[in-house]
Amino acid sequence: MIHTENIFALEHARHPLALLQDWFKLIYQSEFGAEHLVTDREKCLAYILSELEEDKNTSLPVFEDIGGGIRRINLSAAVGSGITAGEICDGFMRAAQITTGTEEGFREKCLVLASSGYFPEEEVTEALEKYIAAGLPPMHHTGVYRAAYSPHYRLYI
Repeated sequence: MIHTENIFALEHARHPLALLQDWFKLIYQSEFGAEHLVTDREKCLAYILSELEEDKNTSLPVFEDIGGGIRRINLSAAVGSGITAGEICDGFMRAAQITTGTEEGFREKCLVLASSGYFPEEEVTEALEKYIAAGLPPMHHTGVYRAAYSPHYRLYI
């Protein structure tokens, strides 16, 4: 199993422009899975097929381990490697079933981030307390992240 520190080092190398919100999204996904329950396979598949029309980047790794037994699967890279949109959908639906994460697990991973040196420790801990006080709502990638990396992925198990 890959350790949180190693996952963070890979993430920092791949996405050096990621802001703290983007890191919280990664940690949220690794702890809690998808932000929402996916139950309609046809809709899930339609969204993936639609997104594949926009995403033509096959140079990314197919999978990125984010911890908690969950990986991000990059859509075009996956299809380019022979994984079907239906298989992506099925893996995403499995990832959406995860409900085992805890606030404490989220906090522990954020404290690893705080000690990583990627951000000032105080900035991470203050943002963490505010985020937890807000009830750990799902969040989106920042505009900076979207502009720099054009993310098109799903969580996958």
